Order: sequence, then structure tokens, then C-alpha cells
Amino acid sequence: MRISSKVGLKALDASESYLVETIEPDRRGLVALCHALVLLIQLMLHPVKTLVYYDTRKITQSPVEVTGETADRYRMFFTRLLEAFDRLEFVPAARGKYVEKLRDKLDQLSQDDRANEITLGNIAEMMARVENMGEDSGEPPAAI
Repeated sequence: MRISSKVGLKALDASESYLVETIEPDRRGLVALCHALVLLIQLMLHPVKTLVYYDTRKITQSPVEVTGETADRYRMFFTRLLEAFDRLEFVPAARGKYVEKLRDKLDQLSQDDRANEITLGNIAEMMARVENMGEDSGEPPAAI
């Protein structure tokens, strides 16, 4: 995933985060998107126009379509995170220099992470924090 947020002269062109977490294979793409949205909220970028480029090899369903089914806990979390954003757009990317660069980096890190760039993810903890904030608070889940 590549995240781009540009406003005025100052901009965050991209952010990378490498996580490892035990997630069911059919939920990994959605959980990766949740982690990306959490990162954007932590960086306080949720009020600005933001593009999230995602790898269509790994995330086959459009994130916009993800909000339709709310029975899944990851989908509910994703929908709750979306509420924090004013202008968010998901852009599918099947190829290109950024996607290829990230694929190469992930391949390299999966073989040998000497730089310790991969961190442990804990989506359950993030979900609990947001749930404890309450849906009626009206505030974005900024304290994740």
C-alpha cells in the first residue's frame, strides 16, 4: 500500500509500514487497510485529502465495497475508521514503480529482516480501543 496526502506546500508523499500478524487469509487485505487507516489517523491526516493505493494482487475486492456487509468484525472496524475521514480515496494499483518497489521490499523482508522493519501488529487491541470510545461520541478514533 502507498499512502499519499497532499495539501498546500507541505505533504506526506508516502508512508510505509510493515506488520506481521496472524490473520485468516481471506481477511488479510481488509486488516492491512485497517492498519493503513489507523496509521493515517495517528499521523493526523484524516481531515485532509488522502489517497490510499492498494495492490490488487493482495486486495482483490474494492475497499469501497467492503462497507456493505457489517456482520464481520473487521468490516465493522473498517467502516468505523472510514467515518474519521473527510476526503479519502482508494486507488487500485496492479503495477507501477511504487507497487513493484513495495513488492520487492516485502519479498526481501520476508526472507531476511535484519533492519527490524517488520513490527508486530495487534488489530484486536486497536479494535478494542475504538470500541471502548463508543460510537456515540462523535469523535474520530484518534486515540488509537
